[in-house]
Amino acid sequence: DNLVQNVLTHTVAGTAFTVTVTADPPTLTVADEGDGLPSPEVFDRGASGGAGSGLGLDIVRRKAEDSGGGVTLGKGPGTSIAVRFGPPDEAA
Repeated sequence: DNLVQNVLTHTVAGTAFTVTVTADPPTLTVADEGDGLPSPEVFDRGASGGAGSGLGLDIVRRKAEDSGGGVTLGKGPGTSIAVRFGPPDEAA
């Protein structure tokens, strides 16, 4: 939710974007044709570089990493963020 909300909030109205979900491995990718991210540090708490709090993308990163996955930034133009979730916990 945070990743999709981020593109809706911080991308200029009318900018094309896509949301893709794949199953193996479970991955959510949000890509837009906007100006791109100010820096990769936007995934660090409080480092949004804009009007936001910098918490949303930090939460995305932490949830992905907590599951055994991670976040990958694509190369421009625009922004592409793929959030891969790790395997389910075997002990659960």
